[in-house]
Amino acid sequence: MWKIYHGIVFNPGIQFKNYDSRTGLACVIPKYRSKLRWQSFIVNGPKLFNSLPKEIREFPFDTLVPQDQAIGKFKRRLDEYLTSIPDEPNRTSNYCSSISGISPNGERTNSIIRTNVQSYTSDCYPL
Repeated sequence: MWKIYHGIVFNPGIQFKNYDSRTGLACVIPKYRSKLRWQSFIVNGPKLFNSLPKEIREFPFDTLVPQDQAIGKFKRRLDEYLTSIPDEPNRTSNYCSSISGISPNGERTNSIIRTNVQSYTSDCYPL
């Protein structure tokens, strides 16, 4: 998504919007009705991009260095953020209240894309 925004790769129809100084750059998530469309890059790419912190979404493209180095800088920053997210779910109640949520299908998830985050006071259910 970052490469699409900066014109490095082809844009398949993703729309970007700079909401304000607080929320920053974000993608417009298209409406969808079918499961096939719901699972497409056009829908999931913007959801993932919007779930990233503002500092990563708005990471500048450095035009003073070769393109590979500029992309590498962005990837290192993204990797720093992603390593802070637990890879395996911890089943303690504190983890559940801060991480777990409900997927669009109504299933419990620890995905970074969550549309309906809920806190659970009881122990976590298997994910």
